[in-house]
Amino acid sequence: MALRTVKTDPEILQSAVIDGINRFIRDVLIPLGVIDQSVLETERGAEFDQRKYAIARDVASLWIEVQIDTEA
Repeated sequence: MALRTVKTDPEILQSAVIDGINRFIRDVLIPLGVIDQSVLETERGAEFDQRKYAIARDVASLWIEVQIDTEA
Protein backbone atom coordinates (compact mmCIF):
# COMPACT_ATOMS: atom_id res chain seq x y z
CA MET A 1 0.00 0.00 0.00
CA ALA A 2 1.39 3.35 -1.06
CA LEU A 3 0.07 6.34 0.83
CA ARG A 4 0.45 9.97 -0.09
CA THR A 5 -0.53 13.02 1.88
CA VAL A 6 -3.09 15.37 0.37
CA LYS A 7 -3.67 18.84 1.82
CA THR A 8 -6.74 20.92 0.98
CA ASP A 9 -7.64 24.52 1.74
CA PRO A 10 -10.10 24.48 4.68
CA GLU A 11 -12.32 27.08 2.98
CA ILE A 12 -12.86 24.71 0.06
CA LEU A 13 -13.76 21.90 2.44
CA GLN A 14 -16.13 24.14 4.42
CA SER A 15 -17.87 25.22 1.23
CA ALA A 16 -18.29 21.60 0.13
CA VAL A 17 -19.77 20.60 3.49
CA ILE A 18 -22.16 23.56 3.48
CA ASP A 19 -23.21 22.74 -0.09
CA GLY A 20 -23.87 19.15 0.97
CA ILE A 21 -25.94 20.20 3.98
CA ASN A 22 -27.92 22.69 1.89
CA ARG A 23 -28.64 20.11 -0.78
CA PHE A 24 -29.74 17.54 1.80
CA ILE A 25 -32.11 20.10 3.30
CA ARG A 26 -33.48 21.17 -0.08
CA ASP A 27 -33.73 17.70 -1.69
CA VAL A 28 -34.66 15.55 1.31
CA LEU A 29 -35.74 17.32 4.50
CA ILE A 30 -38.00 19.99 2.99
CA PRO A 31 -39.81 17.61 0.57
CA LEU A 32 -40.39 15.12 3.42
CA GLY A 33 -41.78 17.89 5.60
CA VAL A 34 -39.09 17.49 8.26
CA ILE A 35 -38.15 21.16 7.86
CA ASP A 36 -40.54 23.85 6.69
CA GLN A 37 -38.96 26.32 4.26
CA SER A 38 -40.56 29.25 6.12
CA VAL A 39 -38.70 28.31 9.33
CA LEU A 40 -35.38 28.80 7.55
CA GLU A 41 -36.33 32.44 6.96
CA THR A 42 -36.86 33.20 10.67
CA GLU A 43 -34.64 33.69 13.69
CA ARG A 44 -34.51 29.91 14.08
CA GLY A 45 -33.18 29.78 10.53
CA ALA A 46 -30.35 32.10 11.53
CA GLU A 47 -29.50 29.79 14.44
CA PHE A 48 -29.64 26.87 12.03
CA ASP A 49 -27.15 28.63 9.73
CA GLN A 50 -24.76 29.27 12.63
CA ARG A 51 -24.80 25.59 13.54
CA LYS A 52 -24.38 24.57 9.90
CA TYR A 53 -21.24 26.70 9.59
CA ALA A 54 -19.87 25.37 12.89
CA ILE A 55 -20.32 21.81 11.65
CA ALA A 56 -18.62 22.71 8.36
CA ARG A 57 -15.62 24.18 10.21
CA ASP A 58 -15.34 21.10 12.43
CA VAL A 59 -15.53 18.64 9.54
CA ALA A 60 -13.11 20.68 7.42
CA SER A 61 -10.56 20.77 10.24
CA LEU A 62 -10.56 16.95 10.27
CA TRP A 63 -9.97 16.68 6.51
CA ILE A 64 -7.35 19.39 5.87
CA GLU A 65 -4.64 16.75 5.63
CA VAL A 66 -5.43 13.13 4.75
CA GLN A 67 -3.63 10.02 3.62
CA ILE A 68 -4.73 8.63 0.23
CA ASP A 69 -4.00 5.08 -0.89
CA THR A 70 -2.60 5.57 -4.40
CA GLU A 71 -2.99 1.87 -5.23
CA ALA A 72 -6.72 1.68 -4.50
